[in-house]
Amino acid sequence: MPQQLRSLRRSDADDEGSDDDWLTPQPGGKSGIDAEGSLPSQMATETDIADLKRHLCTLQDEHERMQDTVASLKAEKESLQGKLSEWQVWWSEQNHVAEEDIKFSKRFTPHPQSFTKKEKLLDQEKKRVDQEKVRVDQEKVRVDQEKESLQAEKKVLEQAKNLAAASFKNSFLSIQFQGEDGSWKLYPAECIPDIMQSLIKGEKQYRVCIDDRRYIIHFEDRYQQNLASGRTRKIRMWANLPENWSLAKELDLSKVVSTYKNPTFNNIAVRLGGQGEHAAFEAVLKRSIFHHQDLQPQSLSPCDRFRKSLKVTGVTRIENAYLYNKYAAFRSEMEERHRAHDVMQTEIVPQISSHMTKLADELLDRNVRSSVNEVLLCHGTSNESAHTIAVEGFDFRLARPGYYGTGTYFSSQTCKCRQYCDQSLTMIISRVALGTPHYADEVNNKVTRPPKCTSTGHLFDSIIAKPGKMKNHVNGIQSHQEFVIFEKFQAYPEFLVTFTATL
Repeated sequence: MPQQLRSLRRSDADDEGSDDDWLTPQPGGKSGIDAEGSLPSQMATETDIADLKRHLCTLQDEHERMQDTVASLKAEKESLQGKLSEWQVWWSEQNHVAEEDIKFSKRFTPHPQSFTKKEKLLDQEKKRVDQEKVRVDQEKVRVDQEKESLQAEKKVLEQAKNLAAASFKNSFLSIQFQGEDGSWKLYPAECIPDIMQSLIKGEKQYRVCIDDRRYIIHFEDRYQQNLASGRTRKIRMWANLPENWSLAKELDLSKVVSTYKNPTFNNIAVRLGGQGEHAAFEAVLKRSIFHHQDLQPQSLSPCDRFRKSLKVTGVTRIENAYLYNKYAAFRSEMEERHRAHDVMQTEIVPQISSHMTKLADELLDRNVRSSVNEVLLCHGTSNESAHTIAVEGFDFRLARPGYYGTGTYFSSQTCKCRQYCDQSLTMIISRVALGTPHYADEVNNKVTRPPKCTSTGHLFDSIIAKPGKMKNHVNGIQSHQEFVIFEKFQAYPEFLVTFTATL
């Protein structure tokens, strides 16, 4: 019998007395049933029977309730058994994983006695890694140094290439070869100086390498030959000189090479004998005799008398290919330097005479002039010195110190240049690359180079003395416009002009 029923019966017995009490002998030897087997009268009453029936119904209800409880407990037991089975499976899996971990750990975990050896190996490996790191750092420094060296070499090569290109641009020699399509193509700029030197030496052939291909250039027969294939192509050469030069029209380069290789006054001087040419130069020289505003004399001055009496007797054009090539290279170098430093040229103040400027416009390349302030100026000297200058160029080292330093002096006014002529009355009209000029504000004959520009930190290219008041001048005033240069190839003697005049 379930515990609940037993408890219930004990409870009922406690509350109302046991159902078997009437079977239990009563005190005095009497039980609930008398001796004859008949029930006491009070026990057989209808009331007691009704109570018993009610009690029985209650017990039956309790019994059904307890059966439901048992069924619920059985279901809960089955649920718990299912969960227990799941937990058993999970626990079995965890044990399996733990066992595998233990096996793995036992397999790879060294014996405690091997830890010291392992630590030593690790220390050795660490030292090796540190040493390797130091080696890599050293290698990195070496690579950086090599990189800097290569960049420096690249810069030098680039400069050499630019110089070669400038040399080609300003070289008196131009050379081309005919391409497969029949068009004419330029040789690489870096090849031109060597080709030019070979031609100047009088060599008949020259070996050149272009894009890893080797060729032989035959100067006399005007063709190049591929050494690997034997294929030939035409070449053409000409003198890259001012268009008004007779040498620029010379198809046979032997004369050009001869004058370049060994210039003498006789083989570089081209006399212009036409009356029209003399008259043109005479007009230029006369119109370049003047005084600037505020410096006009009150009466007839020596400059006025010089203008009236001046007569040109001879004009010689100097076709010195060697000297012109040097001047053109200097001019190109100045142009590249100004471009690198973003130097913008300004007009000369005061402006050069209109007739001299007009002559410059006819003779000089305007694109070049604007970048280097290239102008035509006059230089007075003796006839002998003029011949030397035509061959060797201007050399300021032979000049006496002037008011504005030891340099080569020019003027835009022929009356100023006349002061330096001897009795031969010879004047040189020259190309001059003034570049960025410094305008002097005082006389200083100790100057040996142009001063430094405070805004750019670079040297000026020339010095200009403007007409007007001038500190330390013997007269207190600068009467004419003067220009001073301090480089040998900064000017080129374009024309020698001889004249007569009375003062």
